[in-house]
Amino acid sequence: MASFLCSFAEDLDKISEKEQTKQKEKKNNYWEGVAKKLREIWPAGEKDGKYPWRDTVSNIAKRLEFAWLTLVPERKFDENQILTVARKYVAQFQDDTKYMRILKYFILKQDRLIGPDGKIHIKNSSTLISMLESEDAQGWFVEDSTLTEDDYPEWEGELV
Repeated sequence: MASFLCSFAEDLDKISEKEQTKQKEKKNNYWEGVAKKLREIWPAGEKDGKYPWRDTVSNIAKRLEFAWLTLVPERKFDENQILTVARKYVAQFQDDTKYMRILKYFILKQDRLIGPDGKIHIKNSSTLISMLESEDAQGWFVEDSTLTEDDYPEWEGELV
């Protein structure tokens, strides 16, 4: 009887591990899918001959995920809204990209500031999220009631 219970407990652990792996893959696939589509919107090549406009899919996905979990806790924007705002942003620069942000900084820019206490503080800002919130406040987005918590998985990892 005891060996049966141990075997049953081990099977439950394996199922739990498989479910966690499946959730992590779903999360990675979601953010990587958005990252791939965003990269297609941005120009190819390098800004000022030294900074890549697009960065890698993996880095962009990590930034998206981190930005969402730290700056948009209510997680109310979907992929179509993100892509719409990104297209509007790129279109406004047309031929003059001098002041346009590279994709990774459009999603999330981390500034290191020295506070009055002498310690370094990180200030996160996001042009993407600011534009999404602005358009949302103006009522340009229709809320998608089909989104669930599972559509925006929890952050795991570190920002690159």
